[in-house]
Amino acid sequence: MSEAKDRAFELVYRRSYPKMFNFARRLCNNNDQAEDVTQEAFMRAYLAFDSCQSEAKLDNWLMRIVHNVFVDTKRKERRRIQAINESSFADEGGLEQFADPARLIEEALTGGTTNPALEAALQDLEPRAMELLQLAYVEDLPHAEIGKRLGVRTGAARSRVHRLCVHLKRAISVNNLSGGCPAT
Repeated sequence: MSEAKDRAFELVYRRSYPKMFNFARRLCNNNDQAEDVTQEAFMRAYLAFDSCQSEAKLDNWLMRIVHNVFVDTKRKERRRIQAINESSFADEGGLEQFADPARLIEEALTGGTTNPALEAALQDLEPRAMELLQLAYVEDLPHAEIGKRLGVRTGAARSRVHRLCVHLKRAISVNNLSGGCPAT
């Protein structure tokens, strides 16, 4: 960015920061997180400042960026794996019950699992579903490639893998054993 654009952005930053921080604080309900969201939003705004067409709509543009950063942050939080305190699960079988689901599925498909609930759930599956599991968790193919192999769109492949994971998770939980599928 040119020096003139840098100065222009600095003026926008100084003028708009309080307003954007207050907006982020209302979204986050947390000053520290609002600070992080606001800083990330201004970093994104700086990188895209050349694309901003109208100064009249500048605050709306910045507020949209703040909102998008907030949404992205919340999505990341949902995906983040929480640390598990091993001692809190000592009575429930320890951390073994939280083993890597992809590894459990792969072991079950190759006959090496010791999880009877998963084995029972897999035996009830149709051959097409087993093929889908093989592609997704043993061959570890991306959804686009799975879609090509099955003759469906990427979104349909993603949905099928997700629905199959939900089905297996329910089948395993019925037998009171933990398990599940990785986030897809």
